[in-house]
Amino acid sequence: MTSFQTTVGQLGMARGVRQSRLANARAVEPTVTDRLGQRKGSLYILAELQDAPPARRQLFRQMLNVIQRVYYEAPSSVTAALQQAIGEAHRLLQEAGATGGVSCVVLRDSDVYIAQAGPSLVLIAHPRVVQLFPDSPERYDLPLGGRVPPDVGLFHTPVEAGTTIVLAESGWLSQVEPRVLAGAATAPTLSGVLDVLQDLAGTSDLSALVVGLDVPVGAPVLREAEVWAEEAEEEEELYEVEVAGREWEELPGRGVEPGRVAGEVARGIGKGLATATTRLAEGARALGERMLPEAEPVAPRRERRRVQAGERRPSRWPVIAALAIPLLVALVALAVWWQRGWELQKQFDELMGGAVAAWNAAEEAADEATARGQLHQAEERVLAALALKPGQGEALRLYEQIQEELDRVNHVVTLPMLMPLQQYSGLGRELARVLVQGQNIFVLDRGKDEVYQYQLDAELPDLAQAVGEGPLIAKGQQAGQVAVSDIADMTWLMASGNQTRSGLLVLDQSWRLFLSEMSGMWEPVRLPLTPPEQWRYPQSVETYMGNFYVLDPSRNQIFRYVPSGEGYEEPPTPYFEEEALVNLGGVADMAISSEPCGGYVYLLYRNGVLTKYARGVPEPFALQVPDKRLQDTPAFFSGPEQCHLYVADAGNNRIVELNADGGFVRQYRLAEGEALRFVRSLFVDEVKGVFYVLTGDALYRTPIP
Repeated sequence: MTSFQTTVGQLGMARGVRQSRLANARAVEPTVTDRLGQRKGSLYILAELQDAPPARRQLFRQMLNVIQRVYYEAPSSVTAALQQAIGEAHRLLQEAGATGGVSCVVLRDSDVYIAQAGPSLVLIAHPRVVQLFPDSPERYDLPLGGRVPPDVGLFHTPVEAGTTIVLAESGWLSQVEPRVLAGAATAPTLSGVLDVLQDLAGTSDLSALVVGLDVPVGAPVLREAEVWAEEAEEEEELYEVEVAGREWEELPGRGVEPGRVAGEVARGIGKGLATATTRLAEGARALGERMLPEAEPVAPRRERRRVQAGERRPSRWPVIAALAIPLLVALVALAVWWQRGWELQKQFDELMGGAVAAWNAAEEAADEATARGQLHQAEERVLAALALKPGQGEALRLYEQIQEELDRVNHVVTLPMLMPLQQYSGLGRELARVLVQGQNIFVLDRGKDEVYQYQLDAELPDLAQAVGEGPLIAKGQQAGQVAVSDIADMTWLMASGNQTRSGLLVLDQSWRLFLSEMSGMWEPVRLPLTPPEQWRYPQSVETYMGNFYVLDPSRNQIFRYVPSGEGYEEPPTPYFEEEALVNLGGVADMAISSEPCGGYVYLLYRNGVLTKYARGVPEPFALQVPDKRLQDTPAFFSGPEQCHLYVADAGNNRIVELNADGGFVRQYRLAEGEALRFVRSLFVDEVKGVFYVLTGDALYRTPIP
């Protein structure tokens, strides 16, 4: 992915106080085992919102989740995937009624790709020059989330060791000059960059994400970077702005404009240090004049009289300055270090005291809701303390205790390691659904328009062997007189009522229905199906007591078929009345509960909304999750035994279990790993107690504790 050792730091300022965590920034650096992520590189995101929309932190989280998911899932180039991801973020803000901007930076090998929309700012401090993107603050005046989609600026530049990348809010340019900001980015260490930015922010609410490529972490003793920034601000004539050309790529159908070089770093550094040294020498001279005794007159020797006229006697001030400068530097450094250390310890003690008080209040709370609130306060304070003193033993122990207690009051069940049943590779895949029937597993790949069948080993359930030499059903496959077209969805059909056949049902985009029966050696046959009038794009299918249901979001309707003849020859009836106030746009998944559980239709939206219907009429459904609201929910499952719902909450890396009315039961989290952030489909075997999880590149199995 990259040959550099990266170090990431963040800065968030609120009314002059440094924040422990940023809600609007994210750094995604795939591990060596993440092959897809390795190909796409590391992704760094910084978002900003205009005005002050409600649920600001939640909206930031949704933006970051959407951009990360779309970028890594898009089977396209880096720049095309970035454009697609920013487009999804634009639609998200439109739905939320908010506007803003975003900067996305991808580091892959020795190249950096930048995508920006709306108000945004990125600086890249190379070892010799600093580049500013965009080259003008007015470049992207159309915000994300507005009525008109904004332009996406795309840039590319090679990087080398010693480069620092700064993603910053556009508000920094209202606080300081670009050349001063560029000077801050050239500090020799990551801590130095963050310290200078903190001083420049003052009391303004600003944030930045800093990435160093083989850049040291520790702060310099004298904090020279601050001197450079001050010199750049007070004596602007020390810097000469140089507009340098750079390599950039031409994207299909769009020109890419180079960024602006903010300053010549090497020259500015040297002159800034020279000015600082001169000031110290002048102070040393004044101190020497006060401390040294007056010289007594001494009779000149004969040899002295031989000095030629006009020749000046050697000055002793350079010697004095050479002796005094190290002393002054040491005194100043000691004073700054002591003052900062005292303030740091005081702030740390206050935060830890507040955390302990909140922890004690949580232990004495009468109910879980009160305890949860106190624990969250304790968590925020101890995290802020750890930001001041990373690795401090007392703070780490308290943080671990808080997490254990939060898991208890939030009913967290830890899942063991996910066991991979199948791995998928290659471009063009879009794994969409997993179904389990007995020992048979079926996986739908909408990207390749194929359905795969596997069989579990009866004695070793963590092993699954492919059935047949190829897919069970594929686009172009003949079934009678017709061929399968693009596959829409699949479901399992159980013999019930007038329906006497059982097997796997597959619907294609041409509204042709195919059945694969075990008794027929799984060879697909076509079942009669009468399409509805003005049909468009079927998305999800389900069965209930032999009936067949098709969700068509473009028609804003669910069509219901009753068995007739050998298939479903009668025209369908609409599930919702024409005047029903329902919007199926954004539905991610559909499920129908079993007959003992009431036969309710559940609809899950991608933004975490879950609705319940009976005969087309909305039913009360009070969705309750105590700690975090659902977000980025691609799939769910309706359990036929306990009548519970299992929602894949990818945004929070968990599975949430609810009862039939939306009441919270428990949540499942992995002991380690982020695999649940990439769930595409979920199947739950309540009898055997097993989760089957389908992600973008693998099928997993894990027992439910």
